Amino acid sequence: MFEDFVPVGFGSNNSTSFGMNGRNINTGYNMDAFVGPTLDETCNKVAEQAYAHEANDNPEHTAEGYVKEAKDLINKKIDEACEAYGATNEGTINEGTDIGSWNQGGIKGNENVLITTFAGPKDIEDFGLGRKCMQINVGRSYVQLNPADIVELKELLKNYKV
Repeated sequence: MFEDFVPVGFGSNNSTSFGMNGRNINTGYNMDAFVGPTLDETCNKVAEQAYAHEANDNPEHTAEGYVKEAKDLINKKIDEACEAYGATNEGTINEGTDIGSWNQGGIKGNENVLITTFAGPKDIEDFGLGRKCMQINVGRSYVQLNPADIVELKELLKNYKV
C-alpha cells in the first residue's frame, strides 16, 4: 500500500537513489525541492494520517483512499504552483550569465562594460532563432538584444574596421 510513497533515503533496493546534492542518480534531474526534512515530515504525517484512517471505525476511510487523495492533492498543488510560476514569468527575463566585461568603456572610456546572455521571453521563439538574448551594459545604460538583433549585429561587425 505504501510502496509508491517512500520518504527519500528509505525504502527497498529498487527505490530511487539520490546523491548528496539531491540529484537523482538514475535520471540526472535535480531533486533539491524534495530532499530534506520537509519531505520527510510530510511523508511521515501522510503515513500517520493514513494509519489513523485505516484504524478508525468508518469503513469508507481507508489508508489507501487517504494516500490516493493525498497524492492527488500534492499533484494538484505542484501543477498550480507551476502554472502560477509560468503565468508570472511568461514574459520576463531569466537570470543571465556574464560572458565578458572590461573597464575604460563607453564614449569617454570611463565606464565599465558588462555583456550578459539570458533566455528571453517565450514569445520571441516565433522569430525562429530560439530565446538566447544578450544585454550590453555600459555604465548605467544598457541595451537588450533578441536573437535576430544579435544576428544583425554580428553581420555588421564582421566587416567593421577600427
